Amino acid sequence: MLNLVYPNPASNGTIAEFPTANKSWYTWHKPKGAQMLMMLAVGSGGGGGGGFTAAAGTAKGGGGGGGAGAWSRLIIPSFFVPDVLYVSVDRGGGGGVNTDAGSAGALSVISASVNNISANLVLQSGAAGASGGGVGTGAAGGLAGAAGTVAVQTSCILSYPGEFSANGGAVGGAGGATTGAAGTSINALLLVTGGAGGGSSPAANTQFVGGSINATGYYLPQALSGGATLGGAGVAGFKINQPLRFFGGSGGGTNAAAGVGGAGGKGGPCCGGGGGGAGVTGGAGGPGGDGYVVIIAY
Repeated sequence: MLNLVYPNPASNGTIAEFPTANKSWYTWHKPKGAQMLMMLAVGSGGGGGGGFTAAAGTAKGGGGGGGAGAWSRLIIPSFFVPDVLYVSVDRGGGGGVNTDAGSAGALSVISASVNNISANLVLQSGAAGASGGGVGTGAAGGLAGAAGTVAVQTSCILSYPGEFSANGGAVGGAGGATTGAAGTSINALLLVTGGAGGGSSPAANTQFVGGSINATGYYLPQALSGGATLGGAGVAGFKINQPLRFFGGSGGGTNAAAGVGGAGGKGGPCCGGGGGGAGVTGGAGGPGGDGYVVIIAY
């Protein structure tokens, strides 16, 4: 039977999942008798942008959803891997308040030393972290957060004896336009998703909902609905294990004539936070989800 090691990945189990680091590095010890290793590293997500703050009767754009982190995978004979490895998993980017864009996500790293020098790296989630969503303005919705970019094997020199593959992350959803629109929704098609955009409002004070995270079937039994009008908050994303999938946060709804726009939902691990809804006080963007690393020995 496989032994799940969480949250103590320093133990000699055959599956080690790494939660967000409360310190700089985790230490992993190669299990005795292991012949092959499968490693997956996924970067953290960008935070959602804040919805625009403005008085009733003025146009207000919704905040953009944060992007999702890139991921890479390595299958390698354990003979080629040091007995001790070090893992860095970072927190997601912060959500923007009503005048701020969301903060960027970070990379996840597996290294033979406590640094991210390419000569010591076994695996790195991407080349650059996911971007945060843009803040809404009086002229436009916040820009969608960009996806984390694809890792290159030349940055992970110790991966060369194995089978290496890498993929980019996923973009977020743009905030609703100031002509009045719901936040842009996201279709969950990849391993990760960006966050959905926040709702906006035109000068007529019409209310709009936040964007949703949409999927059907076993992967996501029902959509993560965007925040309702009059300042409804977005829904937090989450992770499922079988099959492994990560989902971003949905967007916040508008509160056009009075009060606070809905906050964007927090991104699930590695995913973008939802954009905040516009309001007389704009809603805050949701934080991006923390990064993720798993090492399986067999």
